[in-house]
Amino acid sequence: MAGHGEPLLVPDAYADGRFNPAYDTQTGFRTRSLVCVPLVAKGKSLGVIQILNRRDGRPFGEEDLQLAHAVASLVAVAILNAEEHEARLQAERLAAVGQTVAGTAHCIKNILAGLQAGSYIVDENLPADADGQVRYGWGVVKSNMGFLSNIILDMLNYSRARKPLCQPCDVGSLCEDVVRLLGEQAAAKGVVLTTRSEIGTVRIDETAIRRCLINLVGNAMDACGADGTVQVEVTRGESAGEFSISVRDNGGGIEPVAMEKIFDPFFSTKGGKGTGLGLPVTKKIVEEHGGRILVESEQGAGTVFRLILPTQPTAETHA
Repeated sequence: MAGHGEPLLVPDAYADGRFNPAYDTQTGFRTRSLVCVPLVAKGKSLGVIQILNRRDGRPFGEEDLQLAHAVASLVAVAILNAEEHEARLQAERLAAVGQTVAGTAHCIKNILAGLQAGSYIVDENLPADADGQVRYGWGVVKSNMGFLSNIILDMLNYSRARKPLCQPCDVGSLCEDVVRLLGEQAAAKGVVLTTRSEIGTVRIDETAIRRCLINLVGNAMDACGADGTVQVEVTRGESAGEFSISVRDNGGGIEPVAMEKIFDPFFSTKGGKGTGLGLPVTKKIVEEHGGRILVESEQGAGTVFRLILPTQPTAETHA
């Protein structure tokens, strides 16, 4: 009935063609006169105040409209101040939680380093004829140590802002290393990993991009199941000065509802098996490189994640 920020005065509702009497018909209420004013503060529309019928039965006039408009301005400022105050409190709470998480994760990472060092000693000295249950139990311990390590690394990467340490890196060899690292897990799942590259050396933060690839390839293997395939490909970008790393699987694809949330922190389609931080961390690392991440998925036909990265990052930290 009124444009953005425009107050409305209707002295005689049923004589005004802009008034819709349907509400009165449904409720039995009789609207005689009304005033409608928007709640706007700092250019932000927050709502509307609508006042129906004066108690003395007279129609609303211009003075009533001016008073309502003045009150609405004060109410809008109060609402906006309350929203901004709540946003500041929430930001402070999140910052405190982030600092606590980062500190805790760092301590756990140091403990894990000691556990992993101890596990190497156990592996070297575990008798070849050790009981099957012992070997199985030790395998469970190492598997969960790896899972915990992934959680901690993702928490550390997500909780702190950092500039990538970009140095020359043979990106094709990096992809081969990741495929080799995950080869045993892939074989156990019945998944075939392949990789190819049509470019050589670029400037990237090798450790960070390795983390991205481990996350993406691990997700792709989980999506495939037995007899699946995961391809890691490095190609030249469509634009000059860019290259692309693609991780493609032939799994079941991502549901449209989940597609809207996959980069939200702690959202996971894996239930208790996923941390919900792998993709947000990957996106964060790619954006820190000045790149972007694209996703294409089709139900029943698989998914491809593409990391579009600059060959020469403009904002980089040198060793």
